[in-house]
Amino acid sequence: MRTREIWSTLKSFLRVSLPVLLFELRMILRSRINFLSIDRRANGYIIGPTNSANQATAWALALSAGRDTNFAHSLRISADPSKEWFTTNHEVRAIDRKEEVVRKLLLSEVFMPMNIILMESLRPIFAFRKGGQGFAPRHCIDDILLLRRMGKKVGVIFHGSDIRDPLAHALGNPHSPFLATQSVQESDPESQQSHLEAQVLRPEAQLLHSSAAVNRELIPRLRSMGIPIFITTPDLVLEAPDAIWLPVVIDLPRFSRVADESPLFSAKKIRVLYLPSRSWIKSSEKILPILERLDKEGLIEWKNWVDVGAVIHDQIAGILADTDVVIDQFIGLLGVFALEAIAAGRIVLTYIDAAHAHYPTPPHILITPESLENELRLVIAAREKSMVRRQVLESENGEPVLRFIPATILEGLNAGRDFISEYHDGRHSASIIESTMQKGSRKIGDDDE
Repeated sequence: MRTREIWSTLKSFLRVSLPVLLFELRMILRSRINFLSIDRRANGYIIGPTNSANQATAWALALSAGRDTNFAHSLRISADPSKEWFTTNHEVRAIDRKEEVVRKLLLSEVFMPMNIILMESLRPIFAFRKGGQGFAPRHCIDDILLLRRMGKKVGVIFHGSDIRDPLAHALGNPHSPFLATQSVQESDPESQQSHLEAQVLRPEAQLLHSSAAVNRELIPRLRSMGIPIFITTPDLVLEAPDAIWLPVVIDLPRFSRVADESPLFSAKKIRVLYLPSRSWIKSSEKILPILERLDKEGLIEWKNWVDVGAVIHDQIAGILADTDVVIDQFIGLLGVFALEAIAAGRIVLTYIDAAHAHYPTPPHILITPESLENELRLVIAAREKSMVRRQVLESENGEPVLRFIPATILEGLNAGRDFISEYHDGRHSASIIESTMQKGSRKIGDDDE
């Protein structure tokens, strides 16, 4: 009986796994042969498969600047691409990705010609060895191993909520949107952490906590494999201390036109914009009552976009053109939308935590839930005479240190546009990607785990 069970298990393994192993072996051999031939795209890039905030496409365009258009491509795997604003070189529906033949074609036709692969958020693309299981982050590790055996250089990009620890954020940020309550009672640290995780994190944050934890647990594996890790916001160094900051890319010409053609304070009232992508994570319950109060007093002009619903990205520039002040969030950093607003010459009110302030940060007005209303009233009263915080580089004991200094609105707006040009127009990001991936290059034949 035992022999029969073993034989049955072996036959099942051969039936399911052998075709996959043979296909992978064929791809590895083909890739190594291609490596020996002359191919203009041998050092080309593929970035995907989430294309979060269209950043994979933006990085690909930045990498391709001045080169053959085939040098860098983006990939997006989505539940329903027709309902999204993303642009991408290669688009695959999630339902089609389930078909093995689609994944095999994707590997052989799209990935084969390229030599450098940047995987986003540990989302698997091929997962040939998953069997009947769903697509999980651990299957992305299988993808990485296969690509490296094919001679590809591989890096991983994290965007934020894919690895951010909401519990640690709640403990370190008194204004964290992940908290279900306004304050945390003082207690023993261990019991406090347990209490937070079980009761204080709001339900949405608990879901993020669980999903991000899976990715964080795989970071040591990535390190052991020598995989470069990129993060799009500096605060994520808390989760991945050795990661490399890869700035997001803004369409600078498009938003600069807003700054040039639509001056601030051109209306009788201050025009305030609060446009949250997700209401709970952007602290709508704290911000909306303040805007409603100022509106009733006749001090501001604003529109409740939370009630209106989502807008498409093509509308953002036009919306910013009719705006003076943008209220961002209390999470402690500036996201893509806030950077677009700064590029458009708008005044941004946001919260930057102490840790994030050590990294390059554009001019802004610092707010907390408690100070937001007063800061808005100051802008309403002073308009052009209002003050923002801008960074300067100073020396302390011979070491360069970033510090904030007060600046006028005009100084801040000019410094903001310079900041976006220096860090977020694509050139800086492309340089970081290329220098990191070339430095961390692997030769055909290097051993993998």
